[in-house]
Amino acid sequence: MVMALIVEDEKHSREVLRDFIPWRELGVDSVRVAGNGIEALAGLGGFPPDIMICDIRMPRMNGIELALAVRDRYPDCGIIFLSGYSDKEYLRAAIRVHAADYIEKPIDIAQVSASVKAAVGAVLERAESRHETDTALQRLSETAPLLRQDFAAELLLPGADIGRLTGRYGETLIRAFLSDTVAAAIIELDWRATENDDYQRPAITHSFLRFLNGDENYAIGFVAAPFGPNRVALFADGRHAGGAIETELRDLASRIDIVWGEAFGIAIGLATAPGSATADGRIAALLKAAERALDGRFFHPSEQVFAVFPDSPGIEGLPPSLRETIRLHAAARSAKSIEGELGDFATAILDSGSRDIAGARRAFEEAGRTIFEAFPCNNPADSESEWGSYERAVQNAASLSDLVDIVGKMAEDRLDVDAGHGELQRRIDAIRLFIRERFADPDLSVGMIASQVGLSEAYLCTIFKQVCGTTVNGFITEFRIEKARETLRASVEKLQTIALQVGFRDVNYFSFIFKKRTGITPSEYRERFRR
Repeated sequence: MVMALIVEDEKHSREVLRDFIPWRELGVDSVRVAGNGIEALAGLGGFPPDIMICDIRMPRMNGIELALAVRDRYPDCGIIFLSGYSDKEYLRAAIRVHAADYIEKPIDIAQVSASVKAAVGAVLERAESRHETDTALQRLSETAPLLRQDFAAELLLPGADIGRLTGRYGETLIRAFLSDTVAAAIIELDWRATENDDYQRPAITHSFLRFLNGDENYAIGFVAAPFGPNRVALFADGRHAGGAIETELRDLASRIDIVWGEAFGIAIGLATAPGSATADGRIAALLKAAERALDGRFFHPSEQVFAVFPDSPGIEGLPPSLRETIRLHAAARSAKSIEGELGDFATAILDSGSRDIAGARRAFEEAGRTIFEAFPCNNPADSESEWGSYERAVQNAASLSDLVDIVGKMAEDRLDVDAGHGELQRRIDAIRLFIRERFADPDLSVGMIASQVGLSEAYLCTIFKQVCGTTVNGFITEFRIEKARETLRASVEKLQTIALQVGFRDVNYFSFIFKKRTGITPSEYRERFRR
C-alpha cells in the first residue's frame, strides 16, 4: 500500500494537488494533506508516508526542515519539493535531503503527476528489493541448519575427503571442526508413549535436528546428524576444552527437556580427543567411545550426560563373604535383610566408579542363584522354568537399581514359597477371583494378574501350578470354555458375539479351542445341549 502526504500552506494549491492528480492511476492508495510542517509531523505516527509533496517556503517550519525530520523517521520516503522561486540555495538543500524532484510553481498537474509516477516506481522497486532480500535471508536461515546437518553427516562417513568438504562447506567450518581438540557425542532418544508414534517420530526428529543445527547451538560449536533410528551424533569443535563441553551439554540437555520433554527423554554419551579429527579414523573411534559412555546410564539412570571412564574397574563377581551373608539371611527367612545387603553392594559398585555392566549382572545373578539354591522348588521342571525367568530378568535389567529390585523380589518370592499354607491359599484365591472377574478381557494375561496381586510372574506361575495342578493360562482357558458352554445352552447369540463375551477376539480360534476341550464344535454343542 503506497501512501502520499501533501504539505502546502496555500489552501488552493493544496486542494488542486489533492483533487486533480490521478492518484489511483499512479499507484497511490491513500492521500492526506497538511497545512504546515508542524501539522504534518504531528500526523506522521498514524500515517507513515511513502511519498511527500512539500512546499519549500512555509511559515513556522519550512519544507527543508520538515524533509529532514521525515527522512530521519522514514529514510525511503520519496520527497518532491514545490517552490514559487528558483532559489539555488533551496535547490542545494533539496539535493542534500535526496529529494526525488524539485518542481517550480505555478503547479503543472502533468509535471507533478509524472514526478509522482516516478516516485511510486522507486517505492515499489525498493519494496520488491526488500522482499527479495528478506526472502533470501529467510531461505538462508532455513537452509543453514540443513547444510550443517549435511556437514555432520559427512563426518560420519569413513575416510571423509577434506578437500571436497572444504570446497562445499568453507574453510572456516572445516578448520573449526576438524582440528585441535574435537568432541563427539551420541544423543540417545528415549521415546515416551505418544499416539501415532509411527508418523510423529520422524517429524519430531526432523525438528530436533533443526534445533541442534540452529544458529544458537552452532554459535557454541555444535553440528549434528542422524545416527540410526533413535540416536543423533553431535560434534563439538575445538573451542571446547577440559570440562567446558560437559557444561555445554548439560545446558543443552536442559533446553531439550523444556521443548521435547513430553516426546522423549535423552541420554548423552561424550568422548573427546586431541589432534586432527580425521587422522587415523579418529571420528569413528570417538563415536564408539561415546557409545560406550552411554553405559553410564546403567549405573546413574537419573543423569543425562556421561563421559568416558578410561580406567573403569571391573566387577569380579559376588564377594564370598556377601554370598555367605545372603545364605544366613535366607535361612532366617529375612528377605528385607537380603535386599539391604544387595543395596549396600550396589552402593559400593557406584563408589568404585565401575562401568562393568556385564560384571554387575553376573554378580547379581550369583546372588539370585544363592537364594534359589537355598529354597528350590519341589518340582525340578518348575524350578528350572522359574530360574530361567529370573535369569532373563537379570539380563534385561535396565539399571543397577533394577538388579537390586529384581533379586530382592526373588528373595521375597522364594522365601514365601515355604511360608504357611494359609497365606499361600489366600494368594491363590485372589488370583482365581481376579480371573473370574476379568475372564472376558481378551488382554487378560499372567503379567496383568501378577501386577494386580503384587507378585512376580515367575512366582505366580510357580505357586499356582503347585496348588492348582494347572498353569495360569490353562485355568483361564478352561474357565472361558465353561462360560461359553453356559452361554451356548442359554443364548441364541451368534458365535462371534459369544466368543467376544468369553474373551476370544477371533471366532475361528474360539471354535478350535472349544472343540479341543470338548470334542465338538460350538454349533454342535448348542444343538445337542440347548434347553
